[in-house]
Amino acid sequence: MFLFLNMYQADLKTSFDITSLIAFDVPVLSVYAVGFGLWRLMPFRSTWQTKGIGGNRHEDKGVGQPIRLKQAEISSMATSGVYALACSYSNTVLLNNIVLSIGLGLLVNLSGIQLWSFLQTGLALLAKPALTCALFVLGANLCSYKIREEWIPALWASLVKLLLLPSLVYVFGHEILYMDSTSLSVVVLIAEI
Repeated sequence: MFLFLNMYQADLKTSFDITSLIAFDVPVLSVYAVGFGLWRLMPFRSTWQTKGIGGNRHEDKGVGQPIRLKQAEISSMATSGVYALACSYSNTVLLNNIVLSIGLGLLVNLSGIQLWSFLQTGLALLAKPALTCALFVLGANLCSYKIREEWIPALWASLVKLLLLPSLVYVFGHEILYMDSTSLSVVVLIAEI
């Protein structure tokens, strides 16, 4: 509700900046490619996949092996994609309803539909505890992951997300797009989240 209301109430004519969008999205796509390649190049990736951590378990059983290996390779590609998302913009991996909320709010905003005041008030009441609840749910989700067993790829994903992505956003926005300092600061801060 928090994201939906903010997108619904946003003044898109004054707040939409294509330069900021490009300054963020181009580095995110670049970091996605880096994360995808990083997972493919990790030397211990194949042992995790045989344990079932990174994909389907596959063993040499003779008959039908090429099909299983092909399925394992498809699973490996999917795992690489998920890892790349974690390296680039992991918030949507953990909470895919973020995209739905923002998309619906944007759609209602662009359509010009006016929500009744009592409905807006009710939605605002639902949205008030959103940030506190989001942090609690995020912490609860992180507890369910077995990061202790897989700390090396988690460390690499964190380094790429927290160091490489904001650095690329800054360099791209400052050196190529010549953004003003306020807009650039906002985009770099968003890249850190």
